Amino acid sequence: MYTSFYQLAARPFQLSPNHHFFFGSKGHRRAMAYLTYGLHQAEGFIVMTGDVGTGKTTLIDYLGAQLGAGRFIPGRLSAGRVEPAAVLQMVARAFDLACCDQPQADFQKHIETFLITRDQSRKRPLLIVDEAQNWPLEALEELRVLSNLQRNGKALLQILLVGQPQFREALAQPEFEQLRQRVVASHHLEPLDRGEVKAYIEHRLRQVGWQEDPRFEDQAYGMVCDYTEGVPRRINLVCSRLLVLGAIEERHVIDRAAVAEVLDELDQEGVPYEPLPAGDATAAQAIAPAAAAKGSLVHAAASGAAEASVRLGDLEQWRKEVVRLLRKLERTYDDLAGERHRAECIRAEAEQLRAQLHRIEVERLRVDARGPRPVAEISKELAGRGTIFRRFVGG
Repeated sequence: MYTSFYQLAARPFQLSPNHHFFFGSKGHRRAMAYLTYGLHQAEGFIVMTGDVGTGKTTLIDYLGAQLGAGRFIPGRLSAGRVEPAAVLQMVARAFDLACCDQPQADFQKHIETFLITRDQSRKRPLLIVDEAQNWPLEALEELRVLSNLQRNGKALLQILLVGQPQFREALAQPEFEQLRQRVVASHHLEPLDRGEVKAYIEHRLRQVGWQEDPRFEDQAYGMVCDYTEGVPRRINLVCSRLLVLGAIEERHVIDRAAVAEVLDELDQEGVPYEPLPAGDATAAQAIAPAAAAKGSLVHAAASGAAEASVRLGDLEQWRKEVVRLLRKLERTYDDLAGERHRAECIRAEAEQLRAQLHRIEVERLRVDARGPRPVAEISKELAGRGTIFRRFVGG
């Protein structure tokens, strides 16, 4: 892996979202400002949209990490096509409510009880809905009903909707009027501008201990920006391939030629690999007869040139094979990172369930322990009454 060649602590350009690499670009700072304003309203919906790969999930993960240590109780939903009848159950699971065995009619009551309890403890539940463009209007209406729940004139639940540009377009339709009236803040996340691409690349490199090895030339940054159009996920893809190429060829400078080579490979992505044609391997046989007619010296030179050509062809073939295998290994690492993230979520959920079970067991022990308590309390009460009686009678 290129991490050892460049002495990096980890891979800086993973394709899977990681809020530890959060980069505060102008667009992301503005998005955080809108989110903060919306959260201060403490009601209704907050909407954030953006193209694929612009960093919405990373931003939401970063926001969740910031909110998790404060008053907020974030619950998160991310799903494909959602059935309206399953919305309440999904919300309950998002907040780790143990109500999966209850009838559908009891879900809203259980959620409302949870929200009231958290409001009494001065906590603010925030429901984060990712990939909101996959939600039909009927399912979003279920969320709107939940957003209307109040206690003492105060909303009990606030909802953040995150989606792609088509969700923003859907909200403009007349049938979304009721939901649109509940939106207190909205923002569309734009790609990075040209000046931010360089800062973004170097920011991620510094997060893993980069000591300017490799060094990126200014023209390389410009080519990456033009090709990726400032979309962070595309930048990660290109830069990851650049580091792989640099490690294979032991380059310590990423220049224009290296970027051009990687971009050419990406443009040809998906084209099946074809080995060198057999004609190259038989070039020596074609040259040898002609060389023999011109003398042994010419024959030896031609044969040597043919063999060198074959060796160079083999070298190029092996280089492509190494690149292919490294790409496969990198995709495997990305898959493992995704599985590790899901495992961490499951582990966190298990810990919450274990803590909840512990609270239930403690409460049960308290209930069971209340049996012998009345006897002790009665004895203490009788003893107290005896003292008062003696005080009055002087005995």
